[in-house]
Amino acid sequence: MISKQACPKCRCVLNLDEMIVLIMQRGSARTLIGLHSDPGNYNYTVPPGTNITEGDAWDFYCPMCKGALQASECNDRLCRLELINQNGEPQQALFSRVAGEKATFIVTSNKVQQKFGPHATRFDPHLIHMKYIRY
Repeated sequence: MISKQACPKCRCVLNLDEMIVLIMQRGSARTLIGLHSDPGNYNYTVPPGTNITEGDAWDFYCPMCKGALQASECNDRLCRLELINQNGEPQQALFSRVAGEKATFIVTSNKVQQKFGPHATRFDPHLIHMKYIRY
């Protein structure tokens, strides 16, 4: 199983217990979010009073370097995190930035290794060949 997730820009580990802490923004609304660290588990935590409407696209940023996590070279609806696992193979997690869209992909430099979520098939025709993902 994957042990840690990190920012692909600054390589800072973003795990806090079972959650990945990120900044999310839509228009002028900006807040922290805790996403569950297990791929396919779509539980999340946001501060009280945060309104998340299903179907809204949010931008995600690293809380350390403030780098954007969008994976626009694959699909503008996906974000990316680096995975730090036991075998040392470079992997990334791609996840939907659209509220309520449950789609997560674990990828290596040459293929999608695993797909999670009932909406993952929405992306199959849109994922470009993984060789174009920067490692």
